[in-house]
Amino acid sequence: MAILNTSVDPNNSQQNYYHTKNELPEPAEQPSICCTIFYSILRHDQKENTVLIKLRIELVDGSILHMKEYTDLYTRNYAFHWQQADDTWLVRWDNAHHFPKLASFPHHQHDYRTGEEIVNDSFDISLIEVLEYIDNLIAKPRK
Repeated sequence: MAILNTSVDPNNSQQNYYHTKNELPEPAEQPSICCTIFYSILRHDQKENTVLIKLRIELVDGSILHMKEYTDLYTRNYAFHWQQADDTWLVRWDNAHHFPKLASFPHHQHDYRTGEEIVNDSFDISLIEVLEYIDNLIAKPRK
């Protein structure tokens, strides 16, 4: 298993974006995320100082998280799109520059769970943070 490290060190052109199982932190230091069943690497392009990665992550409740991230020395563009297995959109986080009036611009969240799109402030969110958010929702008992 590999964990994606999306940070880029400008002083290290040989940045290691994946850490093998032998390099993972001790279990107590790892986030406790139990919502993931399986993931597929749809695309992984790595050049000298750039990385493009696309993942499809299947979750325990049958929902799917699509992740797309581009990183170079100066830029990080990301999109995390969570949806039901039937393609019903749930939540999307991204940093596309299309909501300049938000306080958190360019970071924002699209929430579709009410049946309408609601755009909220967000932050420079990581894959681990998105999975923790989803895990907390999946773990809550439904009323």
